[in-house]
Amino acid sequence: MSLSIGLPVYNGERYVLEAINTLRAQSFRDFELIIMDNASTDRTEELCRNAAAGDDRIKYHRNDANIGPVKNFNRVFQFASRKYFKWAAHDDTYAVDYLEKCVSILDRHEDVVLCTARTRLIDDQGRVAKDYLSDIYLDSPLAYRRFRASLENFMTYEIFGVIRREALQRTPLLGSFGHADGILLAWLSLQGRIHVVPEFLFFNRDHPEKSKNFYSNYRDYTVWLDPTKAGKILLPRWRMGYEYVRAVLSTRLAAVDRVRCGLQMVHWLKIFWKSLFANVVFAGFQMLIRPFSSFSRTWRTTAFLAACSVFTTTCTL
Repeated sequence: MSLSIGLPVYNGERYVLEAINTLRAQSFRDFELIIMDNASTDRTEELCRNAAAGDDRIKYHRNDANIGPVKNFNRVFQFASRKYFKWAAHDDTYAVDYLEKCVSILDRHEDVVLCTARTRLIDDQGRVAKDYLSDIYLDSPLAYRRFRASLENFMTYEIFGVIRREALQRTPLLGSFGHADGILLAWLSLQGRIHVVPEFLFFNRDHPEKSKNFYSNYRDYTVWLDPTKAGKILLPRWRMGYEYVRAVLSTRLAAVDRVRCGLQMVHWLKIFWKSLFANVVFAGFQMLIRPFSSFSRTWRTTAFLAACSVFTTTCTL
């Protein structure tokens, strides 16, 4: 088999069987499907075990306890051993020739590290919601241009494409911080081209239980990924900047390419300087009101407003 597909899932009984069946129906059949159940409490285990019993390409694994979404995503990759690897969400579906066309591109173009297809958004009933038309160009032969494109890529649907396993092994995989999937795509873009087949073959499902509906900003998202960070001072946008720079410094690049990629961070700073400043302001407020954490909500609110007043006055001096 040339392809390993990792399907991490937690309480996905509503959609997981459809996701499995859309992969089983692919015209490209030379793959293994590794299901990593994160200690689901619904019928996910039953459905996945039944599917595995009817297809020897499917391997089902279950964690003894819920280890969190990021660790589960990364853990399923540890079980993969084929030339190519693909993450599959438990609620997405694909056109029947999706895998065939992606694998064909990777087989024919050694400089392509990831291949996917255009994305069509569907609702919880599988009805087409809209087509995602991106102008982000990650297919350039120049590393610095691909890196700049990754800095502007906010949707990151490409993360569910077919990836060269050796390229993914040279990355830190997914982290427990905001936009970790975008950071991972940046790591991959520095290694080679990311190609998008110009057909709508990938169907990404949006529904009320989707993870993006559980947070309103990157700070909340970080806490959702890692609850131990609740109440801690976080600088999510600064963390992203650090991770982008780390990717450039850690990837094997010619010196001139490394400099060119580093210069693209100036472009990133121009886009997100307000967000970077807001991170610092919010962290300052957290530090100012921390001594009042044991007070009642009324007193904490009063302290917070007082801190805001002091900070605003200081900034105008």
